[in-house]
Amino acid sequence: MNVLRQLWRSHPLACIGFLAGLSLTLVFLARLALFTFYWSDPAHRAPRPEGWMTPGYVAHSWQLPVEEVAAQLGLTPRRPKGKPPTLSEIARASGEDEAALLARLEAWLDSRRAEGMPER
Repeated sequence: MNVLRQLWRSHPLACIGFLAGLSLTLVFLARLALFTFYWSDPAHRAPRPEGWMTPGYVAHSWQLPVEEVAAQLGLTPRRPKGKPPTLSEIARASGEDEAALLARLEAWLDSRRAEGMPER
């Protein structure tokens, strides 16, 4: 304890920098662990499309390029600012019934799987 107190007294900026770096490292380590556990669960790989999902989520879970999923949904390649739209919001914006959009996307994903997309 005396060593820590001595370090703090003699090098306060270095101690603050070290603690900030340690904190940042722990945040990214926790984030890595959470993402690893989430995506290693088979239930999160190749799920049936639902309205709450974003095109990026669908692309990641089906291991497809986001551009292909976006093109299938009729989205422009430019990325909008803010949070990405959900499939429900995309259906509303395009005037398409949500169930029809989900069915169309699911049929396309199934055809991609049938074309030889690797099973997981």
